[in-house]
Amino acid sequence: MMTLKTILFPTDFSDFSLYSLDYAASLAQRYGAKLVFLHVVDLFLSDPAYFAPYVPTEAMFEEIR
Repeated sequence: MMTLKTILFPTDFSDFSLYSLDYAASLAQRYGAKLVFLHVVDLFLSDPAYFAPYVPTEAMFEEIR
């Protein structure tokens, strides 16, 4: 039997990432694993359009719960 303790969810907060979030959340729930979100921003990019928009994480966490 497979055991998962922690699932890392790297995200760019795009619409496509929502599909994988559903999958990661269901895996975490099924195995009783902790779901860890990771979003990385490169501060040395010259074009600010590459930065992800503000995402209210508390609302996102509430939706996942």
